[in-house]
Amino acid sequence: MPVNGAFRASDLPDQVSGTGDVAAQWQAGRVRLGLRVNQVGQDNRQETRENADFASGVRALSVGTNLGSRGDVSVDAADEFQTAKERNETTRVRRLTLNAAFRPHTTTNLIGAVSVLRNRQPSGLATVNTEQHLELSQAFAPWPRPDGSQRGQLFVRYARTGSLLPEVSIAGATSPTFVHQAQWTVSSGLNVRLF
Repeated sequence: MPVNGAFRASDLPDQVSGTGDVAAQWQAGRVRLGLRVNQVGQDNRQETRENADFASGVRALSVGTNLGSRGDVSVDAADEFQTAKERNETTRVRRLTLNAAFRPHTTTNLIGAVSVLRNRQPSGLATVNTEQHLELSQAFAPWPRPDGSQRGQLFVRYARTGSLLPEVSIAGATSPTFVHQAQWTVSSGLNVRLF
């Protein structure tokens, strides 16, 4: 408490926060498995705000395999939550992602990912977001190098995002129908190292 500051105990923050994080990974041959659990809690002890406590956490699972020197495939799933204990409100996010990388040639890479995310607010209808990403890159050597390293790269990237949102009327009421919104981009480029 600052001396002669005219502060009250209710004016000063007072909280205890705790974090726990556990992760484990296993590999058998080409298959790998990963688990992660995270928990965070905030205990507010400030006068008049003793009930303004929060909790959040993540439960995640990842399963993948490599395709030898040709690529890699994995599936990631996660369940996240955030709880405001004072209002007894919980927001939950569930995510599922498929990642893949393919190398048909030592200098050619094809990388892709597809992700679906479901967000459930304490009230109202859930929203669903999707993301897709695809990238093709080709390395090249405009002039020979003694060590064989590549000095250039051509790439093309495609990305698309989509949302399935509850329709909201002019009066602010949410209807059980959904509005689908989407956007996509295509970009390309050339990178060259001179030295």
